[in-house]
Amino acid sequence: MSLNPFRWVANKWDGAAVSSTALGKYIILVASLMHVLWAVLLVSYPTASGTTPLHILVQICGGPWRTAAVLVTAASTAMFYPFVRKVGKHAFALMLIPQQTLLFLSAGAGIDAATNGQYADGVARGWPFILSDQSAIVALAILYTIAVIHAAWDDDRIVSYSG
Repeated sequence: MSLNPFRWVANKWDGAAVSSTALGKYIILVASLMHVLWAVLLVSYPTASGTTPLHILVQICGGPWRTAAVLVTAASTAMFYPFVRKVGKHAFALMLIPQQTLLFLSAGAGIDAATNGQYADGVARGWPFILSDQSAIVALAILYTIAVIHAAWDDDRIVSYSG
């Protein structure tokens, strides 16, 4: 029996065991869907690049189209695990890090906006307003980090496809 404190519930999704935590797969799914949605919005409506979570990514990537490509690539990489026959736990964790980095950048931009009392597009609001608005991204970044830790720490195989 493992002494791993993260071993709670065994889970499977389409034959792929994600981690020992039930929420790990859903956290990854939510982050991936959010990043794909952001990519679609950036390509369809370039004004979406003014939102706080996306503004920092657009600045780093060099425009909405490049940012959309990075978002889709990171989401696809994170969601690739059900189609892989066998991936070691450390390789799986590495597949999640690009998306985790994007989440941390967006969360950091939200925290920065709250501390400055101003959104990325210049709209000034009180810090409680901005923090409550950006708290979902911050929480998702934290939960995603926990899912990555679970993926790297799990004693059994993390990803295997039985199909």
